Amino acid sequence: MEQAITKELGVFARLGWNDGKTESFAFTAIDRLLNAGVSVRGARWKRPFDTVASALTVSGVSGVLTVYLARGGLDFLIGDGRLRYGPEYVAESYYNARLFPGFFLTCDWQRVGNPAYNRDRGPGFPACDCIWKSGRIRFPANSHLLGMSGDLANFPAQK
Repeated sequence: MEQAITKELGVFARLGWNDGKTESFAFTAIDRLLNAGVSVRGARWKRPFDTVASALTVSGVSGVLTVYLARGGLDFLIGDGRLRYGPEYVAESYYNARLFPGFFLTCDWQRVGNPAYNRDRGPGFPACDCIWKSGRIRFPANSHLLGMSGDLANFPAQK
């Protein structure tokens, strides 16, 4: 769900559930997901095409996958045989700045707790990205871990 509250303020949320019997190769192993956040346009600080946003994501995997990983099983991205399960928490914030029409620079900060659902592997250290976006081209191409791309809320089109 994405909803503009005002011309400058938007909220977004996503809820997901999988029965644990179907494997998805979307971006990581997730069977349960709650993601929510807020985004604000920069009109208040005289940068009407800029956006700042923050989100929190809590995710988990099914009991079947937890047992499989704890017994030494491998998923396509996770597993080392020593899983001490805990839900994964991701906090993310970004600032998307329009440098000039059609060209944007996004600085993104992320912090992960219990990476790969393992309490022995975290918390992860803060990570930062800088993303250049021109029209529909983005570099680096995989720069949207949580789906945050600088235009989350349903704001009017940027010129």
